[in-house]
Amino acid sequence: MKFKTAMFLMLIFLSGFSQSSSQGKDKQSPKVFIDCQFCDMDFIRTEVNFVNYVYDRKNADIHIMITNRTTGSGGTEYTLTYLGQNNYQTKNDTIVFTTNNDDTADIIRKKLVKYLKIGLVPFISSTPIINDINIEYTKPKDAMIKKDRWNNWVFRTRIRGWFNGEKSSRNKYIYGSFSADRITENWKMRFLLNASYSEDKYKWEEDWIKTSRKTKGFSGTIVKSISSHWSVGGYSRINSSTFQNTKAEYRIAPAVEFNIFPYSESTRKEFRFLYTIGAKYVYYDAETIYFKTEEALFDESLEIALKFKQPWGTVETSIEGSHYLHDFSKNYLSINTDLSLRVFKGFSINLYGGISMIHNQLNLRRESPEMEDVLLRRYALETNYNYWTSIGFSYSFGSIFNNIVNPRFGGSSGRIII
Repeated sequence: MKFKTAMFLMLIFLSGFSQSSSQGKDKQSPKVFIDCQFCDMDFIRTEVNFVNYVYDRKNADIHIMITNRTTGSGGTEYTLTYLGQNNYQTKNDTIVFTTNNDDTADIIRKKLVKYLKIGLVPFISSTPIINDINIEYTKPKDAMIKKDRWNNWVFRTRIRGWFNGEKSSRNKYIYGSFSADRITENWKMRFLLNASYSEDKYKWEEDWIKTSRKTKGFSGTIVKSISSHWSVGGYSRINSSTFQNTKAEYRIAPAVEFNIFPYSESTRKEFRFLYTIGAKYVYYDAETIYFKTEEALFDESLEIALKFKQPWGTVETSIEGSHYLHDFSKNYLSINTDLSLRVFKGFSINLYGGISMIHNQLNLRRESPEMEDVLLRRYALETNYNYWTSIGFSYSFGSIFNNIVNPRFGGSSGRIII
């Protein structure tokens, strides 16, 4: 009995010690929930150490949503949205900053922390911890705006390779590209040259079975901003692919797009309708199932894309349909969804998936594939659908605080994944 009593008192003591240690901040410090899928949270907790971090947004005084999108020069624009809760319901703010395309991960996370601190100042100004905050100003060395001699054009070249092997198999993939982009408020122009080669080899008894794929092509996109909701432009493409039985394909397609929400709000929400009508001429590597070695085709397509990133979660859904104008039965329909919801305190659900109904495979080879062709996926095969899906649930409970950083043994924990 004495032993049980002693153990009970010890548990109470340890529980109290753990609770006080986990908070680790002034009780008057606001509780913050960082809503970010790509942030270095250990670094943020270490550098921004004057607030209390919590695991769930419902426990927070300040919900900070961090989103990003690529800029024309290849950098990244970050948007920090501060949503006040509880005693801070009347305070909301948004901060936007950009990084360069050659900034390292360390430079980016330091910039993020800098602006994260700036955005928190109005929230802590009415708390005692404001007395311990120092604000410094560093005057820029050169405040003059320099003229851009490249006129917003950005050029990139990429070469990469992937190699893998073991006793009975070898794999390699080589890719190269050159791109030229010019993005301004009124114009968006992207041009890309690329080529790739992949090869897989498998040993069966004393023989090696080999399969390879080659692709090369050019693509171009030009978009003109008409208003905060409308855009017009078009696509062009030249490509070849051994997998798709395409020796050469030439395509041009004008397009028009309407966004119900202003484009300036695209990091948080968008509802786009993109209509395209196109023409192409195709030369095939081998005769198709329709006895064609070359042909001219005309098509039209409509894509509807919906995206919301809100405090309750993220929803991204797109529906795309197309058909050839000479035969409406030769059509394609695709639906893709990315759903991440915080259903209630501590519980979230993640659902990713897509399904396509395929009735437009005019490029299929007429000759019947051999067993090796099917198993090694040398060529596109006949199908009228494809799908993919992933679903997961997570539930967090226990201490609401998330302040401590402990890098020992690598990684971190604290959540139960179901």
